Amino acid sequence: MGDPKFAASRINLAQTFNAIGWILGPLLGSLLIFKNENTENVFRSFASTLKTLFTGIGQQPTAAVSNVQEVSNSALITPYVGLGIVVVLVTVMFFFVRLPEVHEDKRTDQAVEQGGISGKLISNTNFIMAVIAQFLYVAAQTGIGSFFVNYTVEAGLAISELQAGVLLGLGGMGLFALGRFSGSSLMKKFSPGGLLATFAVINTVLMIVVATRHDNLGILALIASYLFMSIMFPSIFALGIQGLGDRTKSASSVMVMTVAGGAVCPALMGMIGAHNMNIGFIIPMLCFAYIALYGLVSRKG
Repeated sequence: MGDPKFAASRINLAQTFNAIGWILGPLLGSLLIFKNENTENVFRSFASTLKTLFTGIGQQPTAAVSNVQEVSNSALITPYVGLGIVVVLVTVMFFFVRLPEVHEDKRTDQAVEQGGISGKLISNTNFIMAVIAQFLYVAAQTGIGSFFVNYTVEAGLAISELQAGVLLGLGGMGLFALGRFSGSSLMKKFSPGGLLATFAVINTVLMIVVATRHDNLGILALIASYLFMSIMFPSIFALGIQGLGDRTKSASSVMVMTVAGGAVCPALMGMIGAHNMNIGFIIPMLCFAYIALYGLVSRKG
């Protein structure tokens, strides 16, 4: 659909609304789970926490829970029940709403017909590199998100779990959404591969800062990384399936399965950073380094 040249831009635009959910998720989760921590206004809390990060001066200790495990089970029930209800409502909506039919091209996917999907796609170097890059991107994104609150709370700046969650929702995810909105325009002016490589290099440097420092600067670097992660998924996806012709559908299915990477990084970061959380961020750093390499290779290709 449309000029293949701007495929990455269109995919990025289509995923923009996903970024809005990313803002609301951590924000609502933090407010519901840590609702008894304090009654400070969300935006006021966000502003005061940002002030702490930029000045490097810790806040006055708040009545924060010392460990996430101390949160009562009742505090966890509400958000998950609510999430379940939303899923059921969406399912019902798709059951009753008549969706437009997709008229497929009369040409069949020869790769599937001949049972040669593995051979034809595996022989495509660009596709294989894209699959690895997408797997590593999802791994890095999930790892950073999983340890964001812990890293922020343990930085010694008297930032509570609730404040860290708000910081992730409005700060990190806010930048992520901004990147998604602006990314579509940028991809029309710059090469998607070049832009991907540039953003990945920046994030590699930011992860070095996070891994070597555990203070306000490290937290700011962690927040900034979300801006440069914003275009990665759609960019890698579009670059990976370009020029595959009748194999595009099969290739897209494989690309979607790379979300399994999200199960890998948090576990590795937990093992490596068991005694020093900073060191665990070496894993996302390596992921971004490879993504930068793929961006450069795809740009030349």
